[in-house]
Amino acid sequence: MPTLSSSFRPAPRRPAVLLVDDDPAVTALVSRWLCGHRHAQVHIAHDGPTAIQIVATQSVDAVFSDVELLEENGVDLIRVLQLVAPALPLCLMSAKMSRSRALGAHCVRVDGFLTKPLTAASIVDRLDMMLQAPSFGAR
Repeated sequence: MPTLSSSFRPAPRRPAVLLVDDDPAVTALVSRWLCGHRHAQVHIAHDGPTAIQIVATQSVDAVFSDVELLEENGVDLIRVLQLVAPALPLCLMSAKMSRSRALGAHCVRVDGFLTKPLTAASIVDRLDMMLQAPSFGAR
């Protein structure tokens, strides 16, 4: 007969996701999807400096960032985030650019590229892929 201690399994850790987009409607919608489907803890940044501060000071498991932010380029932001947290999974999103146009000239490694309009399935599926890295859950 199993004892209480042998059958106890801690609840899986909620993923912490940083969402970077200058459009509050996008951040609200994507945040709702991430919280609803993966019970994620979502940090929101509407600009690059805030995103960098969150990654430098918070535990973040994955980042979704728009390519075209109001005051900066999302690809440049990804470069900085890779310096701050080299193993952090990163996904870019864009309504106007193709993956090859957004990344081709910049030689940036990302773990995903999503084209807007986004869907709950595309966001959740990409998060699941990014979190399959061996380091997730080890923090």
